[in-house]
Amino acid sequence: ELALGLAMERRRLLDGGDSFWAPWIRTLPTPGDLLRDDVKYAGVEILDYYSALPLVDQIIQWNVKVAQDWEDHRTAWSDLAQKEGALALTFDDCKWASSIVRSRVFDPPPTYALMPFADMMNTGPRANMEVYQDVVCEGLGDASYCALMLVPGSRVHCGDELLQSYTSADNAERLFRGGFVFRGNPSPLLQPGAAVHEALQRLEKRGA
Repeated sequence: ELALGLAMERRRLLDGGDSFWAPWIRTLPTPGDLLRDDVKYAGVEILDYYSALPLVDQIIQWNVKVAQDWEDHRTAWSDLAQKEGALALTFDDCKWASSIVRSRVFDPPPTYALMPFADMMNTGPRANMEVYQDVVCEGLGDASYCALMLVPGSRVHCGDELLQSYTSADNAERLFRGGFVFRGNPSPLLQPGAAVHEALQRLEKRGA
């Protein structure tokens, strides 16, 4: 649902329309960027070459699901998109949005959400920002919100970098979701077998 909404917003922009989210969408990686940098867009030759890596199965399964979702819902999604002013929604739009959401989504509670402000932050071993759920804001009724705020006790001075706390995940998951690995990641990878170790050595030799 979140990915479909993002796909429609971007498609409406490409079709010459407008979107409240236009300033943020224009900062996001393009499909060309993802084709070059995102492992979920890796071609068959690359996937075959590193087939021993468990990550490859994850990539294949993700692509199969995205394609199947499109086949199952194409008519309904296209009709909805046209009503929203996105006249030519495509599978590539939905795949792009699914990848963007995968790399940026904040999980419940209270709901799946995207926070454009968070795109300006990296992560690190000493994060000074955290996502807080069920935040109640004075003057806004009984509704609860999801907020990105300083970690209690953090001291951030002018010019300091804001670092958000990411959900615990090993570097295979980091690479799959966000296209990066976390040096000094406290979440260890599973001990690889010989075939995986050989594939990792090939990856290192390619400079990846």
